[in-house]
Amino acid sequence: MACEASPCWPICGVGDRRRDLFIAASLVLATVVWGANNTAIGYIVRDWPVLWTTGTRMILAGLLLLGLLRWTGWLGEWRPVSGDVGRRLWRRGAPLFIGWAAGFSWAVTFTPVSHASLYLAASPVWGLFLEEGPRLDRESLRKYCAAFLAMGGIVVLFWPKLAAGAADGAWRGDVIAFVASWSWTLYSRESRAISGSIGGMLYTAQTAWRAGLLLLPFVAWEVARTPPVLEARLLGWQGFSIFAGTIVGLGIWNNVLRHWPVSRALLFNNLIPIFTMFWAWQCLDEPVTGTFGLAVGLVVAGVVVGLAPWRGQVGDAS
Repeated sequence: MACEASPCWPICGVGDRRRDLFIAASLVLATVVWGANNTAIGYIVRDWPVLWTTGTRMILAGLLLLGLLRWTGWLGEWRPVSGDVGRRLWRRGAPLFIGWAAGFSWAVTFTPVSHASLYLAASPVWGLFLEEGPRLDRESLRKYCAAFLAMGGIVVLFWPKLAAGAADGAWRGDVIAFVASWSWTLYSRESRAISGSIGGMLYTAQTAWRAGLLLLPFVAWEVARTPPVLEARLLGWQGFSIFAGTIVGLGIWNNVLRHWPVSRALLFNNLIPIFTMFWAWQCLDEPVTGTFGLAVGLVVAGVVVGLAPWRGQVGDAS
């Protein structure tokens, strides 16, 4: 696969080992940024409506990134999007973006930020499942064992809340986060699938502003019901989320998917709840629950079993 021309993505013309180390390091950076971004979202939605928070972040990040791509050379060469790709972005990329971004923001109004992030850590298993159907052989058994381990972690996290909070609906955040993790996996697969037609940064920008535009009617309805208070602290954290979470974190992610299969890249999602838990503990005084450690262990074990050994070559489509 041809490298995307970008001065901030210097991996063209280097060996596979050095390239993979650079990609892995960039993914670690993205997960650190996402941990802080997830915490910022958890803070913002305490005071702002969910769709307003998500929709404005998407459309502003998308337009800002488009401007940087169109009028500067910082993030790579500008290339217009073909009609076929544009229609696919409207039909699949943008709705899937809404699914995981709005879903996560909604989930953290019910459940701790670190818990919602843990559901995203199970996405490597979903990605592995989607690469091929189950078969009656040892490889398929390994995949199912991985899935049960990851699901065991989710049950450990989810069951106490279901048992204790069924009456007041406190379990809804976990259900929403679980669905959002599937939307995130599908969004990543879609990014990989059309990687030959659109670069990573451009895919980020084009899906972001389209998702924001699709959400606009719902944002208007939500604002009419619950007008947001435009305080400096909230605007500042929203600005951080636009730049760090969407432009930097998601831009890195979609660039990585031009070089690595989805299931391999998703392995690094296991770091997201760890960094999210740290930031939420530091910034939101969110306690670390007793079930979190066991749940993380089961999810990580499931992903390791499911992805070790990594299947396919770096350049293979997934």
